[in-house]
Amino acid sequence: INPKIGPSFGGTRIDVYGYFKKNAKMKCMFGDKTTRAIYLSNNHIQCISSPIFMEESGRVMIVNVSVSGSHFLQQSAGFIYYSTHFSNDMEISTTHGVTSGGTMVTIGGKHLTDVLDGIKNIGNVAVTPVVKFGTNLASNSRVLDSNSIVCNAPSRDGDFSSVPIYLSLNGGVDFFPLNRQFHYYEKPSITKIVPLAIEAEEIVEIIIYGNNFLPLIDASCVLGSLSTARAEVISDTEIRCIVLPTVVGVIMVFVTLNGVDISNELPLAIRDSAPIVLAVEPVFVSASGGTVVTVTLSKSARPGTLIKLSNFTAEPQEHIGNSSFTFTAPSGSEPTHMLISHNQGHSFVDTMIELQ
Repeated sequence: INPKIGPSFGGTRIDVYGYFKKNAKMKCMFGDKTTRAIYLSNNHIQCISSPIFMEESGRVMIVNVSVSGSHFLQQSAGFIYYSTHFSNDMEISTTHGVTSGGTMVTIGGKHLTDVLDGIKNIGNVAVTPVVKFGTNLASNSRVLDSNSIVCNAPSRDGDFSSVPIYLSLNGGVDFFPLNRQFHYYEKPSITKIVPLAIEAEEIVEIIIYGNNFLPLIDASCVLGSLSTARAEVISDTEIRCIVLPTVVGVIMVFVTLNGVDISNELPLAIRDSAPIVLAVEPVFVSASGGTVVTVTLSKSARPGTLIKLSNFTAEPQEHIGNSSFTFTAPSGSEPTHMLISHNQGHSFVDTMIELQ
């Protein structure tokens, strides 16, 4: 018989193969329940499975299927009924996907696992899952690790509507609803990242501009294979993320709204983090100027390092070891905060050290 499994609510159209005599009274028997047999040929008839009562806690049940005529009973074969009660507590990995299709969706849950295990153990029958989104069949439906079903959602032809999800465990012969909706959206695209370069080991906000952004719970910015940061969707054209890059180099950044489907990629440069001023000696300098001041950093000074005291700007004069340099303080009469730039004066950072 084919298929060998069907839902407990009955109605499964089953092909039965063997040797049959045409007989108007031919019936199919499911246990002690009978349904009419449809004669197709001497070796092929069809039966419609009768419904069977299963407790809510039940998962699978096997019954003998036989064919009877006016005065004969042929050999029987096993038919496995499975409960569909598990559709009420189904776990679905994502209920959103792109209209172009291909979103990987995983269907699981304890009850589904019990059904899959029960079918395998009671009859050693292979489950042939088929998933349907609305009226369209998913691709690559298959059992994963004997406890869940995975598939790729079909495309939706630019329609952003929501559709119900249906599941079949017997090759698409019977479908039953999963009581879940799948919501389609247009694939996001990104056009610009601000800033274009950030520093490693520093918490930075990046702004990504593009199109088709939605405030879904799994909206994220992904920095290559390094990290994923939760995204704040400002509008359908702007996303912001707080990131903490840990390596130096150029990485590709993309956006995902459902944790599965991704946008196009754009490069983001990650530079070595700027050195920190650890010490300045001396901090008391001559009012007439000329005092040589030594600055010690947490790492080597970058090319383009500048020191700023009020209106005075100086470059390092002499590098001492790997992380220190000197400059000559100007004349002055008031205490002055020392600022440092690592990018040729484009921006300065207060060192929180005051020369007096």
